[in-house]
Amino acid sequence: MARTKIYYLAEAIRDHGIGPVVTVIEQKGISGWDRFGRHLPIDDAKICDVLDILAESHQVETVFELEATLESDGFPPPSPIEFRTDDFDRNDPLWHFGWIDELRPAFPVEATLRKQAEERKAMKQRDEWIL
Repeated sequence: MARTKIYYLAEAIRDHGIGPVVTVIEQKGISGWDRFGRHLPIDDAKICDVLDILAESHQVETVFELEATLESDGFPPPSPIEFRTDDFDRNDPLWHFGWIDELRPAFPVEATLRKQAEERKAMKQRDEWIL
């Protein structure tokens, strides 16, 4: 039996940022695993749970960014969300939800481009700090 490829919530956050991911979940929903290991669309109550997880993650990220800015020596450390989205962790709820890869929704392009620009700026700052 072929294994279904999943585009995990953590991967979507890493690729697009929390805001665009929340928009897609609100508009198109998200899937998760049931107690039998099936990957199915989740109901509205569970979507609220996912959105609560993302709101908490966003709040932690916002506080981290503020503190990192205040304490910055020009080389920002990896953020908490980066640690959570870089490597698979079966205990992290960000890896419990997602979309079947073939059915991956389109994410808002403008927000994704803005996130990529921010990442390029951060990489440039890191490179300048190293040099």
